[in-house]
Amino acid sequence: MSDLVKLTKKEKMEQLNKQLKELENEAEETPEPKEKVIEKETEEDPKDLKLEKPKRPRSQAQIKQFEKVYQRKMEEAGKRKVKRAEGEKEAKEQLEKQLIEKAIKLKKKQISRMKVIEDLSDDEEVQPVKEKTKPIMNKPAPIIIKKIDPYEAFKLKFKII
Repeated sequence: MSDLVKLTKKEKMEQLNKQLKELENEAEETPEPKEKVIEKETEEDPKDLKLEKPKRPRSQAQIKQFEKVYQRKMEEAGKRKVKRAEGEKEAKEQLEKQLIEKAIKLKKKQISRMKVIEDLSDDEEVQPVKEKTKPIMNKPAPIIIKKIDPYEAFKLKFKII
């Protein structure tokens, strides 16, 4: 590679073309090893294969036990389903109860507001409503700034007569 740096462009191109032709000739001469390599990669090694034993068939006792477990599992699932349905039903009832209570409260407020409006319309004299005012806090006395002549301040500072 260091040789290529010192050469001119034409010389570099010639050397690169020669190397390319050599590589192509080598590739044409030996195609078989590449195919063998590919075949070896796809083949599985017998060492990597794990021999699996065929499963033994279940005994009659195992089959009966499995059926019992499956039935128990289905019963438990049914119980959970019923319990979940009851919980949802209770939640709906509770929500409806809360909504009804809220509606009743709102209706009572609306009725009381209507009574106030009717009372006001019956009375010809409307009394002014006093607004609450915030108490006035004692403010500190404003600071009086005296204007001082800068020349006088200078004279006083350095005691110039």
